[in-house]
Amino acid sequence: MTYMDKPLISIIIPVYNALLYIEKCLESCISQTYKNIEIIVVNDGSTDSSKSIIEKYLKKDARILLVNQPNLGVNVARERAFGLAKGNYVFFLDSDDYISTNTIEILYGKLIENEVDFVECSYNIIDNNKLKIVNSKEGVDFSVDYWNCFFYRFSIWGILLKKTLLENVYFENIPMGEDALLKANIVSNSEKFMLVNIPLYYYVKHRGSLSNLEKIQSVENGILFVSAIQKFFCIHENMNSELKFVLQYTLMQRIGSYYKYLGFNVKHPFLINVLYENLLVNKRMINFLIWHDKLLLLKNIILYVYLRLFANE
Repeated sequence: MTYMDKPLISIIIPVYNALLYIEKCLESCISQTYKNIEIIVVNDGSTDSSKSIIEKYLKKDARILLVNQPNLGVNVARERAFGLAKGNYVFFLDSDDYISTNTIEILYGKLIENEVDFVECSYNIIDNNKLKIVNSKEGVDFSVDYWNCFFYRFSIWGILLKKTLLENVYFENIPMGEDALLKANIVSNSEKFMLVNIPLYYYVKHRGSLSNLEKIQSVENGILFVSAIQKFFCIHENMNSELKFVLQYTLMQRIGSYYKYLGFNVKHPFLINVLYENLLVNKRMINFLIWHDKLLLLKNIILYVYLRLFANE
């Protein structure tokens, strides 16, 4: 049996100003032991030399497809690549990360052997040239139970999935938290999944402090994320209760992270309503935070009081 007899798997890589990382990323793809792959790279309006590096690899490996577009955002890039993907299986890879050479082979083998809809591996964090392994439990389970324990991640990298899981799904184009909604759709549209405790993915962490302007933009982006989650609740009124709770918890995390930058004295009635509906009248959330994250609970209560009493209209 030649490698062409195996199913085609599509690796999707959105790229924006990844000059320092894209070469290692692409090398890890073309070196895969599973050979029947296509590598769809979407250059999302990069202003550095990323495009030139990718074009060099086009000559090196015919399995690479380059798509250029203006800077429209990572999820627009992913959605465009997803629409072009010819494989029955899809693997998302961020342009500043890379994977082990046997990643696709191992994940595909596990997916077929265990008859699951997606398989997710553990991963490595590269932080300031130091490596940290993030392990996961190993095993097969029904997707409705994916959210029962808080042992998961909302990122969509490091997952091999059936392409059908994201067909007819809108790739929400928000500046942050876009992975959360895609992951929610992946799990919701599947029946069974598998976690593999093999660290095949290398997540490269970037350091750097935020400027004041970036902090304000983070607040605004966080509000867009909260809005997208609220819209998701409206569209999926009968969603799995555990998934809804997890997304509500994610809302609390996002809002709690930005409260100290809300000093531009805007009342934000939208955030008031979100905090009221997902925290103050949610007994399960309050009990969970009391036992697991008192600081987050306190932050959001303070924010609610501040917005109600002290912020300007």
